[in-house]
Amino acid sequence: MGRPAITLLNKRFDSLVVIAYIGRNKFGNSKWLCRCDCGKETTVIGNCLRRGTTNSCGCLKGGKVVHGK
Repeated sequence: MGRPAITLLNKRFDSLVVIAYIGRNKFGNSKWLCRCDCGKETTVIGNCLRRGTTNSCGCLKGGKVVHGK
């Protein structure tokens, strides 16, 4: 498995902050554990973070936080 070529550790992507490298999925994509500003932790594919296709744990709907800390 090895380590990812690009480290995202401690970087912020909108409402998510990367807190740990988890490994790779069955397609070889790097998976990262992220903490959302709402307090929830979620696993996100690195490509989704870098491209901006995932920007929260899912708590943002219409620009509002659905659940609090």
